[in-house]
Amino acid sequence: MAATGTRRRLVLVLVLGGVLATAAIVVLAVLGTGGEDTAGGPVSSTPALTVAEARVIESTLASTDPADVATVLSDAVGPAYLRDPQPLLPNGSALRIDITEFRETSPGLATVAATLTGPRPGRWLLLLTYEDGWLVYGTSPVSTP
Repeated sequence: MAATGTRRRLVLVLVLGGVLATAAIVVLAVLGTGGEDTAGGPVSSTPALTVAEARVIESTLASTDPADVATVLSDAVGPAYLRDPQPLLPNGSALRIDITEFRETSPGLATVAATLTGPRPGRWLLLLTYEDGWLVYGTSPVSTP
């Protein structure tokens, strides 16, 4: 019985990861303008991700309380997450966002690099949307050489 639950969770994580990775590729391909319009100026006046916002996202994504986690997820993904909440980070992990790698891809959309430490370390690209503050709407693994 426990193996079935673990298998179901693994399948759910793999499916969600595939959907989010595909979404990331599409968003980056379609909207990846490099943060400038054709005249060379900034795309928008949306504020950059602050250190305080990054730290809140880091700690909240690691929370075991689904209601807390949902507070840093976009309106597009938060409700779906709450219908079937699962831990987003492996137990014993820590996420560290590198705000120097924050890139606004179009008005109100951005990416930022993050490093996951713990049992399953790795580098991730967080996909952000500005909804009265920066919120996560997806992730994509970053391959390392």
